[in-house]
Amino acid sequence: MEKQYKNILVAVDGSARSEKAFEEALNVSKAHNSQLFIVYIESEIVPYREGLDETARLRKQIAGPLLDKVERARTFGVEKVETLVESGNPKTYLAKILPEELQIDVIFMGASQSGILSKGLIGSTVSYVLKHAPCLVQVIK
Repeated sequence: MEKQYKNILVAVDGSARSEKAFEEALNVSKAHNSQLFIVYIESEIVPYREGLDETARLRKQIAGPLLDKVERARTFGVEKVETLVESGNPKTYLAKILPEELQIDVIFMGASQSGILSKGLIGSTVSYVLKHAPCLVQVIK
């Protein structure tokens, strides 16, 4: 009997490989009628006046592509979609915090996360998540 995935998380960063991971997550989410969480994680930023302005600018830059992904998911037939933008250590969020808080069954990630939107998701993050996540991790090339 095939495993039923109720909660799926996909890490996005604007790279071609994270886009492929998003597409695969869409297919699986639709097939299982799953809740799809689309997450972008920015590295921690030390708050100071200029830093706050930069954080606000970055969040605006991120919002458009995330909303586009939500629209694509709904058009594709995935009804339950939620976006998350987190600030912190991507390894910890993807391997521990989010899987536990959201009861994630499977995480989709691009093989190398190095898109124009993020400096936080890199190859070592994928390795860390593979080792430490409490759920299945699908790495998409």
